[in-house]
Amino acid sequence: MAIASGEVPVSVSNGLGGAYLLHNPSGDTIAVAKPIDEEPLGETGIRELAAYLLDHGGFAGVPATALVKISHVAFNVNEATAISATPYKIASLQNFVSHDFDAGELGPAGFSVASVHRIGIFDLRILNVDRHAGNILVKIKGQHENYAVGAAELVPIDHGLCLPECLDDLYFGWLHWPQELVPFTESETEYILNLDPNKDAEFLRMELPLLRESSIRVMILCTIFLKQAAIAGLCLADIGAMMTREFRGDEEKPSMLEKLCTQPKTNVFINTSEVEEDMDNNYDKVEVDTGIFLLANEIEDIFNEVAADLPKLFHRPLNFAKPPKTLKLSSVRSMPGLCGNSSYRDNMSFSMQKNNQESGDMYLGDIPEWEMFLESFEKLLPQAFEDSNKRKLGTSCNF
Repeated sequence: MAIASGEVPVSVSNGLGGAYLLHNPSGDTIAVAKPIDEEPLGETGIRELAAYLLDHGGFAGVPATALVKISHVAFNVNEATAISATPYKIASLQNFVSHDFDAGELGPAGFSVASVHRIGIFDLRILNVDRHAGNILVKIKGQHENYAVGAAELVPIDHGLCLPECLDDLYFGWLHWPQELVPFTESETEYILNLDPNKDAEFLRMELPLLRESSIRVMILCTIFLKQAAIAGLCLADIGAMMTREFRGDEEKPSMLEKLCTQPKTNVFINTSEVEEDMDNNYDKVEVDTGIFLLANEIEDIFNEVAADLPKLFHRPLNFAKPPKTLKLSSVRSMPGLCGNSSYRDNMSFSMQKNNQESGDMYLGDIPEWEMFLESFEKLLPQAFEDSNKRKLGTSCNF
């Protein structure tokens, strides 16, 4: 509507990628458009929408977000898309939130515990690797001079770096705020325990088929971790610290979450390798000995033994999301060039996937037996959380 009425998008100078403010005829800013092809990482727009879809009931207050097809001469034209006519772009479009400050301009002293907890819980679920004070907007209720605890409404924005493809290096700007030391309330705990990561995963696969399966797995893993940590009585500061890497001098240590994933992932690969080796040996034996040394019932026994292992070998998650069963015009699937085009999807996220796997980060997309991995991972959590509580009690009197 803003562009149709003749308003010109205004480029925003700060930020990593291209962003444009859209105004209504009265001059009020109403939305922010971020063309996907102007972002440094092509999937940031997809992740912006994923974050909004995962904010059930507006719990964290993520502004309304959509993917749109948009065109205007004011948009930057990359060489790859340069054509004679005004090009159409796929962009994330987010409702503009009128605000007074960002959190970095004020500091956390006047923020309510509840408002900080909502953002923290959300960031843990989606593994937001770039939560700093600058992307938490502050709306003051009443006069600015009356700024006090509970007088500010916090609004989280800029979620283009959430749902990474691996357990990446994190930055939670709220991690050392005093509100994070306060235990979860009963209602917050209830919200966390009602989260269903598998249901959320299916929802994302249906609504955002471009989002890679490895990113969806990160969401599943982090939600399970958050739920079990809440049951164990950990606060946001405890959970965030276990998900964040430790720096000692110039050396970077893996986070506790990464360490907890290492052994289950190793076990899965060992198990899969042994099953495949057994199958190869059994098939070789059938091929060489059939009709000479083996009786019919022995051949049948070998076949049954091999067949019993087939479900383990073939029950593996797809690398990409399942195709949608129905077409919804309101969904990203209705946009030509975005859906059913695997080459577009592969090219868009190839560099991100390649960098993640080469960096040594804990990558989840290559785990063949995902359910087996999760089962092993969950078994390690109670002891890890108990140890965390013991360390906290053991150091509580140190000054």
